[in-house]
Amino acid sequence: MSFFERFIRPALQEFGDRPALVHQGRVQTYAEMNRSFNRVGNALRELGLDIGDHSAILQHNSDRWVECEGGQAKFGIATVPLNTRLSPQEVAWHLNDS
Repeated sequence: MSFFERFIRPALQEFGDRPALVHQGRVQTYAEMNRSFNRVGNALRELGLDIGDHSAILQHNSDRWVECEGGQAKFGIATVPLNTRLSPQEVAWHLNDS
């Protein structure tokens, strides 16, 4: 069982309208996060990704990063987190190696 299935999915179902994430004054509830996860996961599926595929995230730490990672996890897509300070050559290496 994945971390998402064991811990995140039950929290999304149980805590609905409670605050789940606060970033720079923006509060998102568990229900809002669940909708964001679905939006990201469905968009990745439309692009042809499926369970077991890998998808990279290259962006600064933010609530959007959490939405992207959560959407990938919910739909069984592995996250390849990339640091924004990597050089283009380092990014290419990570993408080719994942």
